[in-house]
Amino acid sequence: MRLSKNRRAVPLKPSRHFWVLLLAVGISLLLPTISNATPQFATLPYVAHSVVGASLFSQAEPVEQPSPDVSPLPFIGGQPTSVQELIIGAGKTAIATILLMLSLALIRRVFYIVKQKLWVLNTTRMRSIRLGSRELVSAERIGQTLTRITNITRILIILTLVSVYLNSVLSFFPQTSSISEGIFSTIGAALGQIFGGFLSYIPNLIFLFLIIVIAFYALKFVQFLFEEVDKDAVSIPGFDREWATPTARIAQILLVAFFAVVAFPYLPGSGSDAFQGVSIFLGLLISLGSSSAISNIIAGILLTYTRAFRIGDKVEIEGVIGVVLEKGLMVTRLRTDKNRFVSIPNANVLSGKITNFRVNYKLEEETPPVVFVEVYFTYDVPWEKVYSILTEAALETYDILPYPEPWVEHKAFQDDYIVYEVNAHTANPQRTERIRSEMRRRVHARCQQLNILMTTPTPEPDEDENRTTERQANMSERSFDDMKEHHYP
Repeated sequence: MRLSKNRRAVPLKPSRHFWVLLLAVGISLLLPTISNATPQFATLPYVAHSVVGASLFSQAEPVEQPSPDVSPLPFIGGQPTSVQELIIGAGKTAIATILLMLSLALIRRVFYIVKQKLWVLNTTRMRSIRLGSRELVSAERIGQTLTRITNITRILIILTLVSVYLNSVLSFFPQTSSISEGIFSTIGAALGQIFGGFLSYIPNLIFLFLIIVIAFYALKFVQFLFEEVDKDAVSIPGFDREWATPTARIAQILLVAFFAVVAFPYLPGSGSDAFQGVSIFLGLLISLGSSSAISNIIAGILLTYTRAFRIGDKVEIEGVIGVVLEKGLMVTRLRTDKNRFVSIPNANVLSGKITNFRVNYKLEEETPPVVFVEVYFTYDVPWEKVYSILTEAALETYDILPYPEPWVEHKAFQDDYIVYEVNAHTANPQRTERIRSEMRRRVHARCQQLNILMTTPTPEPDEDENRTTERQANMSERSFDDMKEHHYP
């Protein structure tokens, strides 16, 4: 056959299967020599037949005496090896290698087709798992999981075939049959023990599965019930809607704890001393190291049912005035008027005084909150004019409601001035400090227009302070007199 001028002759190269076959035949020919060179291999104890897999080919009948035409090779342990046995073992090894290569090629082809099907399924028909409007598992994650399961299955099948192949090859030669029996029977015994333990544990697994299913639907029912209470679709006498969410969380925590106690005896290793010791250690660690945390959690639960404040209310706690951002189990978070975030432990909140400015008064259909300012005038200013100034200034202030009308009170009489207090209702309690500042500015502007002087309170000296000052003066005079008597006679 003539080749065209543009084409070059390509030399033929043997495939990789040919080299694998050649390597397997070479190893099979060297195994008896290696076994004769290392006497340990022939002295392995006899163990039960391997449960991993039987030999691909049956053992040849032992030859009681070698043929007179074939000279026996060196032997160990009373098992002579002839050239005929080596040739037969090498042939069986070659056939087993060919079958292994064909099996691996078939497995590769099959799993390639399976991966192609999975890819098509993932791109066209795979749908994510949803619970209502919430996506639990995406379609991409499901495709990745199926691909990983396919790869793991492929690896397990290949390992099984390789183990059967090695067991068969080692059993083809008398010198290595003891190695096959020893190694693979040990591995088979371990795998048999694991498999037997798994079979004996199946009833416990079924019970744990039932507990998990019951707990899952119990938690879903509790969540559904209290969501309906929160939406006012279900009404419970004496139960406020505000309590729905925290009560649902508490009920779910109690349910989880209950089912955990029920499932604990059925966990693997729950009856061992090590498992019990670790459980006791963790219990002591939690009980001794979280006393303050537990007190804050209990206080947070109690605050939920006291209705002292709500999310969005403006409160004063431990001298801090701010809007409630969060009512957690551990702390209560406030945001002050200067945009600072303050976290107060719930134990301190429960034990301290709480002043609520009732930001959510509209929800409760109550009277709006009151903003007040104290002003000081001398006795020569008529109280009627003071009332008029304060009332008009309050009505001119932003976020002050015209109804109910503002009112003025005589708070106290001092030596040089009278204390007046103007009170007004506001529609925006979050701006309490700014409203009070603007109200003072309005009062100041009114007084300047009418040429009325305002006064400030004069601090009165403390009686104890006066006594301390007099005592120090007397002591200094006595010390000076004593010094004159002793040093200036």
